[in-house]
Amino acid sequence: MFHGESAYVVGEQGTILRWTGSVWQAEESGTSEDLTAVWGADSGEVFVVGASGTALRRGQTTTWESLSTGTSSYLQGVWGVSSSEVYAVGINAFRHFDGTSWRAEPNAPAGTNWVDIAGDGEHLVAVGSYGTIGQRQQGEWSFGEPTRLTSPINAITDIWTDGTVVFAADAGGVILQRVGAVWEVMTTLVGFHPNAMWGSSATQVFIVGRDGKVFRFDGAQWAEENIGTTSSLHSVHGCAPDDVYIGGADGIWHFDGSSWTQIRSDPLAVYALQCVDGELFAGLWGGDILHRMGTNWLVEETMGTSVWGLWASSVTDVWAVGHEGQVLHRTGGGWQRVSMPGSETWFSDVAGTGPDDVTVVGPMGAIYHYDGVAFSRQGPVTVQTLRVVAATPSGAVFAAGDNGMILHRTP
Repeated sequence: MFHGESAYVVGEQGTILRWTGSVWQAEESGTSEDLTAVWGADSGEVFVVGASGTALRRGQTTTWESLSTGTSSYLQGVWGVSSSEVYAVGINAFRHFDGTSWRAEPNAPAGTNWVDIAGDGEHLVAVGSYGTIGQRQQGEWSFGEPTRLTSPINAITDIWTDGTVVFAADAGGVILQRVGAVWEVMTTLVGFHPNAMWGSSATQVFIVGRDGKVFRFDGAQWAEENIGTTSSLHSVHGCAPDDVYIGGADGIWHFDGSSWTQIRSDPLAVYALQCVDGELFAGLWGGDILHRMGTNWLVEETMGTSVWGLWASSVTDVWAVGHEGQVLHRTGGGWQRVSMPGSETWFSDVAGTGPDDVTVVGPMGAIYHYDGVAFSRQGPVTVQTLRVVAATPSGAVFAAGDNGMILHRTP
């Protein structure tokens, strides 16, 4: 966190580093507890929180003072309006510091895992489990339920939208639908671990996952389909309602509108599929990128490491991302490796609205945007790993990942 001309970093076992403008200096915190968050007031005071209810304050000197928060909860965020109005949030903890002592915020809902808190001036926002959001406006906190979720959401494994509806699936088989600006649980497919989702419309959406399981939504309900395998299925995409493909641990299957047929057997899992202009691209665990034209298959490029995501606006604008931070772009002249401005060791997915609007996501909230010329880093908005991204023709983008994190970029 930057504060005036200084910057602070906190970490494990009481670590505090301060940037002086030329070098990083370690400061004695007086605690061995893990430290998680830091915030500085305009007055020059800096606050740090962490495990076991730890709270520290630094004035104009280099000495850190321990403050009793009245809780032993794991604190994960700290922010304030001034040095006499500071808030710390964490696991079942929402504490208020008035310049002298800490107390519980009386209106905060009990049993909430508060993840973080931030703000701008006197407007503060805190986010927590079960979709809980608290807002401080005009000196008062209010707590609402922007989602209608009754249980925690696991990692989001895929998200799909056609521009009018948005569906998401979590690792526990919970299927979500975005209604207006609110996420609701459609259903829970018990015992199912989804890996990928794609639809031709809101009345034909496929979800694939472990143990060869496939579910199809017809606009009213989700029904299981048997494609003839018990192997894990990792990807699904199509060019039309009667031209849909599923990739898995031992090959690729095709749906012709009435039945499923295995059309290719591969020793390496097919982790990504993209159908565009009637042609199919497939990304494999070992790094091969396959291109199917008609009934002919061509190993068109080798990434050298696993391919996790594919997206295309046309056969001359295809993107592939994967392990070791690799990004490849297919144009009319073939595949080229693209240099990225960050240092991520892998990217999980890619999507876009056109050749000059492409988004790549990855670990620790990594979001990169391509404007037709080069990639630039966006945010960061979250530290959660982002595993999937989907875009609408109008320019809206949804990115999602660990701990139920879903981000929305408006057009």
